[in-house]
Amino acid sequence: KDADNQKFLVIPKGSGYYVLRSLGSGKALDINSKVMDDATGAGDVIQWSETGGTNQLWRFEYAPGTGGVRIYSAMNAGQSCLTVESPSLVAGNEVDVLNASSSLVARQSFKPVRLGNVSYENLNMTMAQMIDWQFAGNSYLTGWGQTPETLKVRVDPAQQTGSYYYQFTDLRLSDGTTAAELEAFINSTSTGRSGNMVGMGATFLAAANYYGLNPTYLLAHAIHESGWGTSTLAKGYAYDGKTEVGGKTWPAGTYYNYFGIGAVDSSPLTGGRAMAIKEGWNSREAAIWGAAKWIAANYTYRSSYPQPTLYAMKWDYARSSATLKFGSHQYATGYEWARSIAKLMGQCYSYNGRSPSLYYIVPVYK
Repeated sequence: KDADNQKFLVIPKGSGYYVLRSLGSGKALDINSKVMDDATGAGDVIQWSETGGTNQLWRFEYAPGTGGVRIYSAMNAGQSCLTVESPSLVAGNEVDVLNASSSLVARQSFKPVRLGNVSYENLNMTMAQMIDWQFAGNSYLTGWGQTPETLKVRVDPAQQTGSYYYQFTDLRLSDGTTAAELEAFINSTSTGRSGNMVGMGATFLAAANYYGLNPTYLLAHAIHESGWGTSTLAKGYAYDGKTEVGGKTWPAGTYYNYFGIGAVDSSPLTGGRAMAIKEGWNSREAAIWGAAKWIAANYTYRSSYPQPTLYAMKWDYARSSATLKFGSHQYATGYEWARSIAKLMGQCYSYNGRSPSLYYIVPVYK
């Protein structure tokens, strides 16, 4: 099972697409002769010398409920993905491409396994350029007293040691944490015990597993954004069902937001409540499941410039590297955001006496 013909180098080519190069042959995964049926998305998959064509470009998208991903071709409007040919899933069946279908999800879902625990991404920019673009695009930094020297402490990968290194964790992979461990960490502080996340450990785990996220990260993110479930948004907002939100009314009820989604700096409470109402987060469980879905779709599995680590979610470095300007798709303006969540992840692992097997993606500046 460890033969080189079953190992592939995943080489980024921009805009969320990759070349999958066989370690055995050195050739790329390829749609044979660029032929794909327009209606069904059917085509033969072979290996071929790298050409740079769309028939050799692939992107990853989470497959909810499988713990894996679909691998889509850049051809046929991105609708066709790798598919095991026979539903019996026995050894020897061919892997071709076919349009994605809910009835084929078991045959179209794959769980990539990294070899080694760190991969490095070479960037088309210097660290000094990256820092300059952050100041150009985030007006809050100067107001918060940041300088290029102090911001470098947060941006320089070499300075992210200890728990801060969890910023580079590939959040698309589970860490084996249990619901009991998540619940224990929620209850490990007096703030957590008095907050509105008590009893939600199993929900965090289920939502993370369903949407292909690291469960410890998901909990740590919620703790950071909601103050261990004590924030106004996390406590719930009783909506009357009569006041217009986004130009219309919605069902009355109590709505929750643990992740600060929609809570922009100019109006965090109003924005966060509006997002919860419009997304239908009318229970604690719905708020956690809905946020996991939203984060997976908009960050970790984003089709263009995916952001699968906390460091990437904060700094949007892939976009900056490709466009040579400020990466605007950042989860938060705060310069300590990624480090704060990484620190909480480390605290959760330490509290439960765990040394998880994780995979890391570390950017390398010119």
